[in-house]
Amino acid sequence: MSFFNELNRRNVTRVAVAYGVAGWLLTEVASVVLPTFEAPGWVLQVLIALLIMGFPLALVFAWVYELTPEGLKKESEIQSENSITSHTARKLNLVVIVLLVIAIGMVAFDRFIARDTTTPAAAVTPVQQAQDDGAIPSVAVLAFQNMSTDAENEFFADGISEEILNLLADVSGLSVASRTSAFAYKSKTLPIPEIAKALNVRYVLEGSVRKAGEQVRVTAQLIDAETDRHLWSDTYDRTLRDIFSIQDEIAAAIGQALQVRLLGDEGNEVRAEAIDPDVYTRFLEARYLLRRRHAADMQEANRLLIDVVAAEPRFARAHILLGECYLLNTGEGALVEPKIGLALANMHASLARSLDIGLGGIDMILGNIANENNDPLAALKYYEQAIRLEPEEARPYHWRGLIYTTLGYRDRCSQDSEKALELDPQNPNVHYALANCLLMSPEDFDRAIELAERGPGLGNPGGYILTVVAEELRGDRAAALGHLLHYVEEFETQNEGYAALLAHWQGKDAGEPLTQEQLATVDERVLLFRGETEAVLHRLTQDGLQNNVIRDLWADHYSELRGDPRFMAELEAYGAFEVWRELGPPPGCQVSGDTFKCQAR
Repeated sequence: MSFFNELNRRNVTRVAVAYGVAGWLLTEVASVVLPTFEAPGWVLQVLIALLIMGFPLALVFAWVYELTPEGLKKESEIQSENSITSHTARKLNLVVIVLLVIAIGMVAFDRFIARDTTTPAAAVTPVQQAQDDGAIPSVAVLAFQNMSTDAENEFFADGISEEILNLLADVSGLSVASRTSAFAYKSKTLPIPEIAKALNVRYVLEGSVRKAGEQVRVTAQLIDAETDRHLWSDTYDRTLRDIFSIQDEIAAAIGQALQVRLLGDEGNEVRAEAIDPDVYTRFLEARYLLRRRHAADMQEANRLLIDVVAAEPRFARAHILLGECYLLNTGEGALVEPKIGLALANMHASLARSLDIGLGGIDMILGNIANENNDPLAALKYYEQAIRLEPEEARPYHWRGLIYTTLGYRDRCSQDSEKALELDPQNPNVHYALANCLLMSPEDFDRAIELAERGPGLGNPGGYILTVVAEELRGDRAAALGHLLHYVEEFETQNEGYAALLAHWQGKDAGEPLTQEQLATVDERVLLFRGETEAVLHRLTQDGLQNNVIRDLWADHYSELRGDPRFMAELEAYGAFEVWRELGPPPGCQVSGDTFKCQAR
């Protein structure tokens, strides 16, 4: 008897087929069920790995053993006339047929029935009621789960969800939560209604991405957070070259469910931008690396984006991202020197503008460049244009608020920072900026402390130092000391400046003055807290404007320092006077001939 015939006689081939079909069904069911229970991506990966490892074991088991009425027995111990393999074969054939019918039914349901039975927009009465009340539907797009066996494909899952978010953000009839806030809930197992409440949205889009070579599976579901029910869900099995049509179809389904036409501000239909899929994958990876803000990752992102724009020179968004890379990638190991980086960032922003004049990210880059070049007036105008183009984008409000804080405009910085917080409520840097702004006025210290204390929980431990600042400005040294002790112990054990300040406040240094070497290295806030105001003003004249220090000096507590000519000289060098001439001087300052002067309050 041939080896193949022996495999058939022992039902090894039937076991192989049954195992394969059953494993496929189990994987398909798990890929749908696991995201519903918010299981991490590795659960499906482990399941697939176990099924693969179990396959050869099942074949060996079928070869060695035979199922008899008395139970499992080794095949070698059974006489041929007592073997019932033919009877077992009929049972296995039946099992395979049943499994195949179930598999065909699942495929047919997924392809034809499920997609046609999506809840029609007209039947979603809460949406219609919201439209009748004049409310604009608000949506958050959470980071999609990476269900790929390769964990390194996480950038692709993040990238696809961000692309869908950007696509929806361009729709004039939708309010979309910022990426920073929405992605803050990545890998967190919180109920959807709780997430929606924190993000101030009604609807939440979540999903998963599984990529294997050129094959891509994207599963997405839209949830009404008020009822905690699905409005729509679907699964897309395509090749990588169809990834843009998947994005369009998901956006269209959301638009249908929420009864919103996918039109931009200019009245044109919003659609995904299609480029070469391989180049697009590199773009997604570069953006993912840039978001991590680690020096090595930003350098790699820089290299990838150079390749992307070389391959797709008309890809405007890649030019914007490359410009952002050059702005941020200025530390040790940067590809170019900071001045050259600014010039290259400006060049790529200009190229992007020539390709797509309507992209708001261009003005944000140009605004940052203008601010770096000590032209805050131009920076403010760029941010204003960015806000006109993308009114739901938090960053231009945030950055404009920082400039207003540096220039002493307490009301303006508060207004912009409050707006940024409304648009991006989970961004720790926005909390930090608003707290810094509020420290200008003693009546806002409580709110400043509240905002600063939220920052560390959102990923910015610098908020603890703002609580120290607020308590010290308020005159509560004991509270300031408590916050500083916590900060030094938990976050800045290697920061000699804050450790020295802690020793000073605890009386451990007997009030000894800092050495010249210490004066040259410690943080300006440490100098202010120690009363070394002369050293602060001297450093300003030596090192130029330090925005964090200037923002602190606008607090009432330091108003007398603002009358020092050195303080005013630095503001003039920064370009503050040009802004003051156009907007008027901030509180506490006034025109004095051709210049300005600021007095103690």
